Amino acid sequence: MSTRSILISYAGYPFTPSSLMPDNGLANLAGALLEAGHETFILDYGTTDTMSRLYPRWISCKTRPIYQRLLDGNVKVPRASFKEALSLKYLNYKLEKNQRKVVSEIADEIVEKTREVRPDFVGFKLWNGDGFTGSISIAERVRREFPSLKIFAGGPHVDIFKKHIYSVTDVFDALVYAEGEEVILLLCEHSSGKVPLSEIPNIVYKHNGTITINSTKWIDDLDRLPFPVYDENIYPSLAGDRKIKIIVIDESRGCPHRCAFCIQPIKSGSKLRLKSPRRVVDDIKKIMNSLGVTCFRYAGSTTPLKHAVDIADKILGENLTITYSSFGHIQKGDISDFEILKKSGCHSIFFGIESGSREILHRGFSKRIEPELIHRTLMACRDAGIFTVGSMIFPGPFETSATEAESIALLTEAAPDSVPIQFPGIYPETDWRRAPGKYNFQIKSRNYERQMMNYKIKLLYPPTYWAPLPYRLNNMSYKQFARKTDEFAQKLESSGILTHLSDDQALMALHAGYRGREREFRDNLRFAFIAGDLNYTRELVHKINSEVGRASHT
Repeated sequence: MSTRSILISYAGYPFTPSSLMPDNGLANLAGALLEAGHETFILDYGTTDTMSRLYPRWISCKTRPIYQRLLDGNVKVPRASFKEALSLKYLNYKLEKNQRKVVSEIADEIVEKTREVRPDFVGFKLWNGDGFTGSISIAERVRREFPSLKIFAGGPHVDIFKKHIYSVTDVFDALVYAEGEEVILLLCEHSSGKVPLSEIPNIVYKHNGTITINSTKWIDDLDRLPFPVYDENIYPSLAGDRKIKIIVIDESRGCPHRCAFCIQPIKSGSKLRLKSPRRVVDDIKKIMNSLGVTCFRYAGSTTPLKHAVDIADKILGENLTITYSSFGHIQKGDISDFEILKKSGCHSIFFGIESGSREILHRGFSKRIEPELIHRTLMACRDAGIFTVGSMIFPGPFETSATEAESIALLTEAAPDSVPIQFPGIYPETDWRRAPGKYNFQIKSRNYERQMMNYKIKLLYPPTYWAPLPYRLNNMSYKQFARKTDEFAQKLESSGILTHLSDDQALMALHAGYRGREREFRDNLRFAFIAGDLNYTRELVHKINSEVGRASHT
């Protein structure tokens, strides 16, 4: 029996340009539904239009002069004055008030769309922060209007928090974790009264007050995945320049490494599964033909170098003119491997370094790699002409001034093109959460998962001004270790190392005309998104889309 559905993604204000990229997860689900004869419609609010709604122009006019001063590269220690801090506090209050109003308006729109489509079920993709609370508010409004409608949810917040979501709301008939392409077809059957929830894998549901987590099932053969759907009549947010048209491609799933901090093996499985190079290239060609897009990003979190090279060989064999970025895994490889990737169109690769200290890598992160291998891998990638991104988590567990010096020395010698830096975050089901004391953490909350699940980023404030996280690291409070993160970034910047530019943003910089001026691009992005400069953002999206369109490469 054919069903109708609406798939919804509301993530709140898009904090980064990556939030404006098409949602490959929703496109994959739509592909599975259409292939099986079902009808669906995607409402993706990660657009420039949503930015405009959530960040009114009058607030942007007030914040711009403040952030022009605070983000000026000549300001060594950017701190808001007392008057500026009061102004930002007031503006943040008005911004949050406006956001609640916009969420109510979006709920009205979705209710009207539901009346029009008359779906058998609605599916929400749950994100963190305002995206989480906003999506719940919208879902509860839909529930009040359509009491018998099936409402499901999936996405990154479900992968991370699973059953804990039911401590906040009972609005969802089931929560889908892990992979959803096969599960959503069973939910279609459930919505038609044919399959009970008890027989559907990868879901969490609540019945008579009892929460049940069903067994996990992974898709072993990724070549069986349906082709993702990006047709504008099904995915209308792709019309025009509301989204940045860089398409995420599934080339692998799963991660076998089990680093102590990482959620990826929990989200995508601890077994590495590869999509065949032939199928990856077929997916790329289909998207090029259907969308006229020539720019991609691989979805896997630990793409093996050999697999990337095998795909690159196929790309070269097909004479495809594309650009793409990828995650990479620190492993043995020759510069010739990276040269093949570069020749095939690979512009940037993201490596999770975390630390330059062997002790911190092994003891603090359970990451069984050596600093010497990190150095060789980064150098080989960079020497091949690929924009090399080396991500750090700082301060790490057991961090000292000596281990910090080791990290700075490694980064200075290897000289990656960019070093994103973040402070340590503790996710449920990771080793850091299971045994915090072993890794020098102290959890300071009896309801840690619930508190973190509802944690919100304060858009107009730097991290040191956000609400304190409920844990200590190395006997430091949140504000203390967040300040260490900022200071570490400042040290790298002072030594000439660019920080806080990811692989996909490097790809955007290329197509936006900032090649060789990535620091300027980073600074412009930072200002535009935090100060709500919609004009710059829209011009940027248009420029990138024009450049990645097939016509520009013919």
